Amino acid sequence: MQDLPPFSLAGSYKNGCKVKKKVGSLIRTKMEGILGASDFLSADDGLFYGRVTDNVAQGISLLKTRYKDHYVVACSLSEVHGKQLKADDVTSDDIRARLSASESTFCLTPVAPFQNTYDWDLGSEERAAAAMNEIAKLIENVAMPVFSTIESPARLREAQNTSYSERTERKVVAALGRFLAAAGFQASLHGGFLWKENGDIVATIRPSIVGLGCFLIVHLILWSPVLEGERKELSEPPEDFSSVAFAKIAAQGITEDGVEALWPIADEFQYQSSLDDVVRVLMSAPMTAWLDAHCTVPSLISVVSPDLRPYVQRNIDYLSEK
Repeated sequence: MQDLPPFSLAGSYKNGCKVKKKVGSLIRTKMEGILGASDFLSADDGLFYGRVTDNVAQGISLLKTRYKDHYVVACSLSEVHGKQLKADDVTSDDIRARLSASESTFCLTPVAPFQNTYDWDLGSEERAAAAMNEIAKLIENVAMPVFSTIESPARLREAQNTSYSERTERKVVAALGRFLAAAGFQASLHGGFLWKENGDIVATIRPSIVGLGCFLIVHLILWSPVLEGERKELSEPPEDFSSVAFAKIAAQGITEDGVEALWPIADEFQYQSSLDDVVRVLMSAPMTAWLDAHCTVPSLISVVSPDLRPYVQRNIDYLSEK
């Protein structure tokens, strides 16, 4: 899936993003401490940091949302066209201008990296300090690995190609399928996931390539026809089946931490190492026990996020009354 900007960077700059003076000083000190050694230049307002590597502009921006004192932290990459930007005389304003229409932008979020936005509350020194500590970890573990990998126009163009991610996802499914066939998993007809009947429900494994091809996320999704409002025998889920009952796979097993669930695949060594570890986790005794404990429709509902459970339960109640 291609990472698309959920907002206009140019519009956000024009609207202004002033923060309280003491908070702004705290942000600048923290950001320069994180990025200064990596040749990032800071803008005068302290809310943008950018660099150029081999004609790829890279930037991290703090952008104000419609909520008071709330910001998103956006990371952007863009190929430099036209007049070239030389690292020895480029300014932060030059980089910011080149990134204003970037098609490769993702937000730093502890919830679901690369997959949604997240508002950071910077309304007071105390809240800003706590937020900046979290943001620093995300820059180190999420943003910088992407920036360090996507340093050339050719690599950026490859990563922006939707078919690149789709090919890699199918490659992961095929590789996992060879290892997990003994556990009863088989590839779907569409090739996008693995599945097997697990008691009264279907367990599926769906990989997603995120972060411009730098990371893999593996979701273990539990499914039943009742989630689609249907009562029928178990079979392979449809291509666009409901994925509200899911768990993320990390090195220690099931996790709710979005960053822990990121498997690095930026090069062949990382790809193979991560794949081996994913198989190890999926074939482990704790994972087998987890699947055994989630093999009924009621247990499936326990995996759904609390805000969606009433809707899922309504579907089930409706079908049971028919």
